[in-house]
Amino acid sequence: MWRTMIPMTILGPYLATLFWMAGFKYLEAGRATIFNQLSTVFVILLAYFLLGENSPSGKSLGWQLHWLELRWWHIIKALV
Repeated sequence: MWRTMIPMTILGPYLATLFWMAGFKYLEAGRATIFNQLSTVFVILLAYFLLGENSPSGKSLGWQLHWLELRWWHIIKALV
C-alpha cells in the first residue's frame, strides 16, 4: 500500500496543477472555471467508486448544491 501511496502523494498534486494551468491556458476563462469547479464532484464520485466510501447526507447535500451552482452559472452564461 505504501509503495502506491507515496508516489501518488507527489504525482497527484503535480498533475492537478499541470491540468489546472493547461485549462486556463487553452480554454476561455469561463469554461475553465466551470471545469475547475467540477473537481469537488470528481473527488466525491471517485471516493465512492474507487474507495467504496459511503456518502453521508452532508456530502450529498454539498454535491447537490454544487451541481445547482454549476447549472445556474451555465444558464446565466447562455443568457448573456
